[in-house]
Amino acid sequence: MSKIHLTAALPTFANSNIIWLQLESLCRQECNLNWELIISEEQGVEGMFGEAGLSEFRERLVLAGCKKIKYIPLEKRLPLSKKWWLMAQYSEGESYALCGSDDYSSPDRFELSHSILQKGYDWFNIKKGLFLNVQTMHTGTFVAENIKRGLTMCTQTSLVKNIKDTNWPTSSVDGWLQQKMSNFYQHEENVAGLDTDGSNIICSGRRILYSDKHWSQCFIPPEQVIEDILPQSIIDKIKTTKFFYPERFIN
Repeated sequence: MSKIHLTAALPTFANSNIIWLQLESLCRQECNLNWELIISEEQGVEGMFGEAGLSEFRERLVLAGCKKIKYIPLEKRLPLSKKWWLMAQYSEGESYALCGSDDYSSPDRFELSHSILQKGYDWFNIKKGLFLNVQTMHTGTFVAENIKRGLTMCTQTSLVKNIKDTNWPTSSVDGWLQQKMSNFYQHEENVAGLDTDGSNIICSGRRILYSDKHWSQCFIPPEQVIEDILPQSIIDKIKTTKFFYPERFIN
């Protein structure tokens, strides 16, 4: 088996109505890397995706360079922080791409982030990017206020694998991970990817920061349009999907 350069870590919870979006983007990766996909998911909850849902993407993932696909079933709810650590224990890649189950990665995500980490950086992120509320179709461009806060994150697998914490936070998880890094790189240009709201059960309050012709705090008017990022077939699917928001799962 060829060396695995990058692990795409994709934790999910009750997100069967949106995880297909990230998987569609992974099927469209354009890179010369050998990469693997790891999905970790709690079993027996409403909105579970399951291995059956993953099966329809397998062939296209392989064509996009995915050499291994691993599915980790969880019998009880785990904090996202511990999920990142757990998935790293199964990782064979040098780079560890943190893939949100409700986002869409740009086609050059793996190539770009891995090439930067190979230069000795601990952490890669992107300074700004388009957000889409999948329920209202409103958009806004997020702009990070410092180098440690950003989108489309990737890090050295070994740094996550060797975390020794026993107190796993349930909020500010990105910041918790970043505290364990020391050498940051931030890409400052827009890429052909996006993040979404409208089905997110962790950052549920974020969607109010960009609405119909209103942007506040870290959001500015959109610098991109979704038609320049998403294929029309995916836009159509978003518009016709009935997204659910399981409030009872927040805690």
